[in-house]
Amino acid sequence: MISSVFRKCGVLTLILMIVTSCSSRLPNSAVLDQISLEQSRQSKHSPKEALARAEKDIEKARKEALEFYAPLHLSQAEQSLKKAQSLFVKGTDMISAVAETIKVEKMVSEGLTTKNTVLRQMKDVFEQKVRLEQLKSDVIMRDDFEDQMDNIKDLIVLIEQGDQPGFEKEKKSTMTEMLELEKTVVKKKTLAEALEVLQSAKKADAKKLCPKTWKTAEATLQQSTVFIESYPRDDEGVKKAGLDALRACQHALFVAKETQVLQDTDKDDFENVVLDMESKLDRIALGLNHPDVRHMSLHDQSVTLSKAAETLSRNLVVTTRKETTPKEVEKTNPIPPAGTLEIETQVSAIDTLKEPEAAKITEEAVEPQAIPVKKPDETIDVTEEPHTTKSVSEPEVTDSVDEKHEKSKEDLETIKADLNKIEQNL
Repeated sequence: MISSVFRKCGVLTLILMIVTSCSSRLPNSAVLDQISLEQSRQSKHSPKEALARAEKDIEKARKEALEFYAPLHLSQAEQSLKKAQSLFVKGTDMISAVAETIKVEKMVSEGLTTKNTVLRQMKDVFEQKVRLEQLKSDVIMRDDFEDQMDNIKDLIVLIEQGDQPGFEKEKKSTMTEMLELEKTVVKKKTLAEALEVLQSAKKADAKKLCPKTWKTAEATLQQSTVFIESYPRDDEGVKKAGLDALRACQHALFVAKETQVLQDTDKDDFENVVLDMESKLDRIALGLNHPDVRHMSLHDQSVTLSKAAETLSRNLVVTTRKETTPKEVEKTNPIPPAGTLEIETQVSAIDTLKEPEAAKITEEAVEPQAIPVKKPDETIDVTEEPHTTKSVSEPEVTDSVDEKHEKSKEDLETIKADLNKIEQNL
């Protein structure tokens, strides 16, 4: 009885020791061996069933990628499985075989716990890893990328071992290196072509042939580099910075080449150089369908063709704005309901008259809503004086008095006739 109590106390002590060990993420093999052996004696599973369960545990661990998230735990679990299989084949010590399967179960369980801890404590590290993968860092700077992957594995091991201070220190260092790698990769991707062109300009002696353009190219490249280092995730800004650098370097290269051509030109061929410039401007004139401008100076030719291009551009914009589809017109100018179109036409006609005529017409005009509705057996006196309306102010009159008078009489007669038609329709 007493021995049984001591044995139970010993088991509890061993369990407490293994729990403490697992919490540090560094398995204690000696303690684990002892507690697994004690549990194997009380196991209700046959050795064959225990072995099958252990194999499923290893399969689950691999599906959960514990070789990455908890490599120490998985390694020990695999070793225990191999030992259990060997003992099962020999058939000499089934209790030890079952004990090894229990160790597999415990290591896999602790490995899954470790994985959750890794995912929580290294969330920002993994996000940075994804960023580097999106930038194709593993292709552009393979060795540097692999170094960072090794750093990540080292951090996971520190978590497994329970070395939190060491983990925090190494994590900070790793994040710094990964961020620097990101900047380097973005710069390399964005500025590679510009740097190549600048190197070609250097070989073309651009620094000596066109020092102003060369300095501009270098300054632009430097500005783009600073921007990318400061805002590596500003995709639009990075794209523009790269294009600015490329254009500046291309300018230096071609100015150097053109300058070299001029320096190599014999003074007897200067006329051909000027004619070649005119030919280039003439091609632009042909493209704009502009008359020949070669009778002007080169400066005036460029100014004239520039103004012609601006005019053409403005005309195209105006034409594009005027071209609207019937549906768009219908949306912006909906068709008025039936019966209102003629009334609105009369009001519009009055509004468009000059100021003196409007004053005469408004004395005789009839508001549409004031026209009486014709009832059965009733007639409407179309000569009845209409209600008056307020006069409308109009633009200044420029026609002669007689012409205005004749015009107003004609307009008045037309409006009266239209109003009569409206009354008949009503």
